[in-house]
Amino acid sequence: MNKIKAGDLIYIPSEVLLYTAEEDSPSEIREWKKTDKPGHMLVTKVYDTTYEIFHESKYWLVDQNKVYHN
Repeated sequence: MNKIKAGDLIYIPSEVLLYTAEEDSPSEIREWKKTDKPGHMLVTKVYDTTYEIFHESKYWLVDQNKVYHN
């Protein structure tokens, strides 16, 4: 599998949790939602266990093990 980097598209299935975290405490979830349908989304940043994506005019985090590389 190729390493995913900023600018890549990833496939996110339905019912996957997207969330935002507190800046000073990344483990503390501020806001969350589940995807209602599958789709391709743009990776804007790559972290150790999550990707930051841009979806519905907002930046979200998604766990790397919940998505697929295109």
